[in-house]
Amino acid sequence: MRGGGARPGAYPRRVGQRWRHRGFWRISCGYSKRVGRAAAAAGYTTLFTSLPTQCTGMIDGCRLIGRYAIRRDTSADEAALAATGHWRPWARQRAAWRVRGAAKSITGERYESMRRALLARR
Repeated sequence: MRGGGARPGAYPRRVGQRWRHRGFWRISCGYSKRVGRAAAAAGYTTLFTSLPTQCTGMIDGCRLIGRYAIRRDTSADEAALAATGHWRPWARQRAAWRVRGAAKSITGERYESMRRALLARR
């Protein structure tokens, strides 16, 4: 399974690293159908993806679960709406996720340095 953390540095950041947490093995990795199939073949029953979605899916017996990220600038009202299943915060985060994905495809390796420069302006 893919783990995340509420605190920065709560979990290892190295891609593909495995660790045990609260009785579950977790794998930190990106998601693709190939990764989902490999996780299922290795005996994993759940894979947490980075895609902001309320829908769960299955691939070869492995359940796929999306996520909603709570960030420091997420208001309590926004988090509450997401927690109650309201579509708007999920749709907003999914749209931003897709825009970032397009930007990563276009800018390639320059994406991270451009992102850091933009965030430093805040």
